[in-house]
Amino acid sequence: LRNIPVLFKLFKSQRLARKIVKDFRPHAAVGVGGYASGPTLKVAGSMGIPTLLQEQNSYAGVTNKLLAKQAKKICVAYEGMEKFFPAEKIVLTGNPVRQNLAGGDKTEALKEFGFSADKKVLLIIGGSLGARTINNSVIAHLSEIAESGVQVLWQTGKGYIEAARKAAEPFMSERLVVTDFVGRMDLAYAMADLVISRAGASSISELCLLGKPSILVPSPNVAEDHQTH
Repeated sequence: LRNIPVLFKLFKSQRLARKIVKDFRPHAAVGVGGYASGPTLKVAGSMGIPTLLQEQNSYAGVTNKLLAKQAKKICVAYEGMEKFFPAEKIVLTGNPVRQNLAGGDKTEALKEFGFSADKKVLLIIGGSLGARTINNSVIAHLSEIAESGVQVLWQTGKGYIEAARKAAEPFMSERLVVTDFVGRMDLAYAMADLVISRAGASSISELCLLGKPSILVPSPNVAEDHQTH
């Protein structure tokens, strides 16, 4: 029953999208699978505008699967996507990533975060919003982390920073940096010997590009559990 209003919202979205597409007059429309791309690409396709899909994950999302039939090309990051899309439309492109990530200097990075060159660095990242499971695990083992001698850059996300700082206060030293956001990810990656991260498509692609050893923790709170796939 809760889904019934969605049908009306979908109809309204397509009507608004048609007006936008008609006013903007694009030569092509690109969708990356989010809910906003659904009505827009459907309308663009029905108006004869070529559409292109970009599927970042190894397990295709519902929106892209629904749009695949009318799409001209579908760019994918993994092989074997024929089980979701018409084979003749698939182009194996990989995922777009920030190329400047590969240019970080380790010496500059260690200086930036106040770390020593003779100790290992662990980078823990949970995304901009943070990852509850990762953060709770770190909080539960701060004493072991402090005793290990490993240097840790812990990016908590903005939703967890206060709790993390409070928990870390008795263990704070120059070897532990707790922050809600890392502005220079190129430097963070450059100095990291091991990365603990969510298993989002962009994160995985960045780690592949950099060749960094990693422990991936899939989020259970994503559509169709695609991070685990």
